[in-house]
Amino acid sequence: MKKHSLFCGTILILLSLRSCAWLDDGGVLSRPRLETDPPAGEGKGTVQPSPKDSSLMVTVVEFPEGYCWQRDSSGEAGGCLISLYCNGARIVSVPSGAGYPACQAADMHRCIGGKLYTDYSSAYETSVYENGNLLFSYEGREMICGFLIKDGSIYTLGQNRSGNGLSFRKNGMLLYSSASGQVIGSADNPSGRTGALYEDNGSIIFCFRSTSVTQGTAVTSCYIVRDGVPEKLSFPDNVKSVYDIRQINGKIAAAVENVTASKSPALILDGSLKALPLSISNIKIGSCRLCWYGDENIFLNVTFTQDGWKSLRSALVRRDGYKVLFKSGESVSDFWIHGKDYACPVVTEDRISLIYSIEGERREVALEDGNYSLLSPSSMKFNGKSITAGLSPRDSAGFPIIVRGSRAEVLKVNGYVTSVGYY
Repeated sequence: MKKHSLFCGTILILLSLRSCAWLDDGGVLSRPRLETDPPAGEGKGTVQPSPKDSSLMVTVVEFPEGYCWQRDSSGEAGGCLISLYCNGARIVSVPSGAGYPACQAADMHRCIGGKLYTDYSSAYETSVYENGNLLFSYEGREMICGFLIKDGSIYTLGQNRSGNGLSFRKNGMLLYSSASGQVIGSADNPSGRTGALYEDNGSIIFCFRSTSVTQGTAVTSCYIVRDGVPEKLSFPDNVKSVYDIRQINGKIAAAVENVTASKSPALILDGSLKALPLSISNIKIGSCRLCWYGDENIFLNVTFTQDGWKSLRSALVRRDGYKVLFKSGESVSDFWIHGKDYACPVVTEDRISLIYSIEGERREVALEDGNYSLLSPSSMKFNGKSITAGLSPRDSAGFPIIVRGSRAEVLKVNGYVTSVGYY
């Protein structure tokens, strides 16, 4: 491990990559990748004993040795496994690829309570599996935008893959639907582990927008649905666009664009609108999403341009006006919030580094080799003191690495990481 170096108030930690004992125990990760595959077409996974509490769980999409997944991450040519690792030991494997009802896309599988849940859409139905075993199916080809388990039941929020239309279900049984609805939010949200469907104040909630045409004019309305009961939301006249909506501790928060000369992003919280200007002229907002840690620490994740979309910049703006601006050429996908602090991956000239703040002091976890990608928002966690992240190699000869604080550990699989978490 190299010593810490201080540059302009930024703590730079250089991580030496090593293969750690917890990943090599028993040779679990060095045997042939497809050794635990079930018979072709069976579709069920291989399951080992349940993990202990506070274990590091990692979901990985694995490919046969020598297969270049960077060129074909679908695995259609060689097949692949969706695997769940507990402290370095593989405990669940589900086959994916042609002929199997499992998809390697990061937003179509997840670890909850030490189990691997997958969803799959055929041409005519959507199915949900636990450790490779079918739980339920329902008619319709949907993208799962929210997945929540409460009192032993599975609640899902699905968006019609062909366009408008959504459904809210309990164990596959319909609770609410909208033929024209578009879900606000997605399955991957660093601030909300269950995606666009979540629990707040004892209710299961989601939001959506719906557009109708009246006398030749298109009108878009936004709704919040609590336990299957919809409520239409209203916004001030000076709101031009509504980007994101969430109920947080009983208060409705919305990320909007304020109709002002500066076109500044704004936050509506419990009916009160507050402009959060970036202090930059001539901006156009590309996207604006909520990120939060309780209702006292709500941020806006803003992507914007100053040059007519020739380049994009990112900004993080807190409810109290505090803001972090990133330069053109610094690509930031998401932000992770803990209290008043944040963490994010920053990609500059195809090299990744992990940025975070502690009590306002910016720090950087920089890899000796930054030739990696963070392929899913679920692949990173921030606890306010350190980062845990699963990074996937851009080089076909590389292995994924798991960053935990100031250490980086090699995961000896040919594939990519889709989520990390502690359970």
